[in-house]
Amino acid sequence: MILTYPDEPINLTNNLDVTWGTIIGLEWDEGSFDAGTPVLDFTIFCKDDVSNTWSERQVGVLGTSATLEGFNLGVTYYFQVKSRNAFDFSVGYSNMIAVLAAKSPEQPEAPLVAIDDD
Repeated sequence: MILTYPDEPINLTNNLDVTWGTIIGLEWDEGSFDAGTPVLDFTIFCKDDVSNTWSERQVGVLGTSATLEGFNLGVTYYFQVKSRNAFDFSVGYSNMIAVLAAKSPEQPEAPLVAIDDD
């Protein structure tokens, strides 16, 4: 058996059941080829639209989903994922997605009605 790099993860998406406010949920699928050995874990990379610098956000993720916390409201964050097997990390990244850290607006107060007899 020849070991080689695993395929990059595919179908990275924002998990809308989890994402709200400063919490972002991600889901993805493993690549189709395990390169002779199973995928051990994943690393999530993130950058925001302010610093525009990629960094490791979460390392050693088991499974194909993650819940990330501590984002700033009103900032758009970009994510990609790499897989790792016994040989090394995938050469490429998953697709990139953008997620705005936001929450639903507050319901407006009822309008005040004034009747003017003039």
